[in-house]
Amino acid sequence: MAAFTVVYIQLTASQVGVRYQKRDLIVMSESLEELKAIIYNAPDGATIIDIDDDGTVDFLYVDKKADDGEKIRNCINGDDGAIEFSDGNIRSLSDIKRIIELMESLDSVSEVFK
Repeated sequence: MAAFTVVYIQLTASQVGVRYQKRDLIVMSESLEELKAIIYNAPDGATIIDIDDDGTVDFLYVDKKADDGEKIRNCINGDDGAIEFSDGNIRSLSDIKRIIELMESLDSVSEVFK
């Protein structure tokens, strides 16, 4: 299996907790299997995830009718998603699906050149 790393650029790295930090780059490197498990376990309506440093995954959604500052809601209990307290690993489920597609295509191309 090919190794794959996803890199996100933030305004300042000091604003978030990170697993690996180099200047202003935030590196997140879940495996293909971990990403697939996130998608498989996502409840209906989830559009965002927040992965804590301890590995806990919160599934979130946007409630456009909620008051400002409370639009991100937790899928499990409907409470405020409190992303301001995130460890910095907030991801869109649609982005994760695309990353899975790209990782799988990279694997298939890698097999051709072995």
